[in-house]
Amino acid sequence: MKPVIIISFLLLAQLCHSQTFLADYKAFNYNEIKANKNADSLYIAGTGKTAKRSKGEIKHVKTGWFAQADKEILQFDTIFKAYYTKTGFDFNAADSLTIVYQTSIETALSRFIIISGKDTISYAEDWEENTNIHKKLVIYRPFLNVSNHPGYIIFDEMDSLLTLVAKHDFNTALRFAKEHPVTDGATTTVLVAKKENGHYAFETLFLQPFGILPAWRKK
Repeated sequence: MKPVIIISFLLLAQLCHSQTFLADYKAFNYNEIKANKNADSLYIAGTGKTAKRSKGEIKHVKTGWFAQADKEILQFDTIFKAYYTKTGFDFNAADSLTIVYQTSIETALSRFIIISGKDTISYAEDWEENTNIHKKLVIYRPFLNVSNHPGYIIFDEMDSLLTLVAKHDFNTALRFAKEHPVTDGATTTVLVAKKENGHYAFETLFLQPFGILPAWRKK
């Protein structure tokens, strides 16, 4: 067999074993849900106690979690395909991805920023108006605050968080959120995915609601 043919077979084998981000992320989510013990018991409000759930109840809770994970995958898939059609860049095959999203405690809606080494997507969820069905819409908008004061730049907690995420300094991010807690606001999730040997390895960071007064600086 000629060397060029051998090389072709090796490349084909590598492509066959290469997974997309969404495929690996779905498997990662499912494994996390299966291993999650939080569904095993139910907190009884006002008592400080918990009650153990039956196997059927645990299955019901986790079925809901699986459904929510599928909805998230579908949302990302829709966003990725729309962006690929528009720009030709495929987030689903990027070598690395960082996803930062904040979910409001009051509305359960999230805003997302998806970063690769080459491009960035920023969008937010909102409820569809004029309907009795709670259906989410996707709205493209800047993730960071935009100053309405000419000549000044605003720096808030998100600027700092994204800087720490870019440096992969999760310990400082955790301390940052712990030292500036708020009773409302939004929880923050950071997902870092890197492709290794055709598959994605994942690392996650969860932050409690936090807030810092913004700082204004002249341009």
